[in-house]
Amino acid sequence: MNESDVKSRVVEYFKEEGYHTLKEFELDCVSKMLRANVIAFKWLNEYDLEAIAVECKGDTNIHGLVDTIYFQLREYQAGFPITYLAVPENTIKKEKVPKDLLESYGIGLLAVGREVKEEVQLKSEKSAPKLDFNTYGYGVRQKLVAYMTLQEITKK
Repeated sequence: MNESDVKSRVVEYFKEEGYHTLKEFELDCVSKMLRANVIAFKWLNEYDLEAIAVECKGDTNIHGLVDTIYFQLREYQAGFPITYLAVPENTIKKEKVPKDLLESYGIGLLAVGREVKEEVQLKSEKSAPKLDFNTYGYGVRQKLVAYMTLQEITKK
């Protein structure tokens, strides 16, 4: 399964769960600009927003996944309270995914096949030990609130 197929299935999964989704969301992290493959977000109440970043990978090797964890997902945690790695389920079955590393950093794992399943469950509601409230508040939350406001206005 290629990365594009993984992204499409992840988007479908989060939409079915009631989230708004965007592909290729730019995040200005302190020293560099990052682009999350998929983000999912929804209102929890009148003020709180649940925001999730997902990095999607097609069939790859363990070295590529470790690099993704260190150089992308750990950086996403500065701006997103919840982060996931999404990979084809056959990659997980071949033991190519360092689940212990994901768990230690509070990163969830989504297995993508006919269905999307959470393989490494997050131990808490908020997984990001590196969450920077300025990056989240100004770089993520404000953009998502503006997007959802626009969606609500254009529905009417």
